[in-house]
Amino acid sequence: MMPQGDMWNVGYGSRHYADIAPFSLWDEESSAFQHPTDHESWWIFETFDAVSVSFLWPRIIIETATPPSPAPLTVACVAAIFIPIGSRYTPLATKTSYSNPRMADPIPIQFRWPKWKRPTKEQCRAVWESLGQIMNVEAMNFIPPIIIIELRHDEKKYEKRSLPGKVAGRIAVYHHGPRSFWETVPQTRYEMMMPSNAVQATYSQAHKPNRLLRSTEFSDNVWCTMNGMDNKLMYLRTDGVRLRQAQHLPFSEFLTENIFEYIGQEGTQLEIGVCGAPIVIDDDYDVQGGGVVGFFQQGRHGSRWALSPCVDDLIEGDWDLV
Repeated sequence: MMPQGDMWNVGYGSRHYADIAPFSLWDEESSAFQHPTDHESWWIFETFDAVSVSFLWPRIIIETATPPSPAPLTVACVAAIFIPIGSRYTPLATKTSYSNPRMADPIPIQFRWPKWKRPTKEQCRAVWESLGQIMNVEAMNFIPPIIIIELRHDEKKYEKRSLPGKVAGRIAVYHHGPRSFWETVPQTRYEMMMPSNAVQATYSQAHKPNRLLRSTEFSDNVWCTMNGMDNKLMYLRTDGVRLRQAQHLPFSEFLTENIFEYIGQEGTQLEIGVCGAPIVIDDDYDVQGGGVVGFFQQGRHGSRWALSPCVDDLIEGDWDLV
């Protein structure tokens, strides 16, 4: 077993207790990730007996036949994903060619926000209204460092490279089709050697929930726990937010969902028997620990990704945990 160290679960730059890297790839001063030095790369390869290491910020992908046990949720303060030799990690992607990197960013500078931060409601509204002048938007997915824009499936047509490739300073990609973007996300085709496979043997229950948290009270890249099938512990990492226009409400109001990347082996049917399970921030030391950020609702069988409505409306309605 790897030695245990300090842990903090506060967003980008978080460190899991099993993360023993003697360095960090998150620069607190510039609030940005940085590539490892030659010596730091050697340490990662040597420590995890890796055959390849790649970086898809905010993740580090480690290909190895011998992942540590318990496997750390982070390596050098970067969200860690361990995959078997010969496997491949596939990031989220769309199949359209609408993005044009040479088009001007339609969002005024005053409404932009730091790369690794969540947008405020005012910033979301500014993006939606600006994009609405040149396209019909169905939903927006803010997943740092990109934005995935779901276009409404209607009569409006879009030509190749006809839409801005940068929106609010971020890379923008577009989804257009009869199904929502999340219904098209490919299923995982292999068993990912992720932390839950090792950690769930140590902990059998999720962090005890103690209160509801608004979507503005926590950041992305925070790991959470949820009790899965047979009370097995599942880990989920907050990866962004999805916004849709609320029906029968003022235009300025949105339905907001948290986007999670969750951890489980191929064939794990998280959506069966766990619908409604609280998703709880896993931290014994920070004030957010035990906060409920949502209740499990949607996740495709075999996929790494799940959506859950934020609980802001419940808080506004004076609901609470019992």
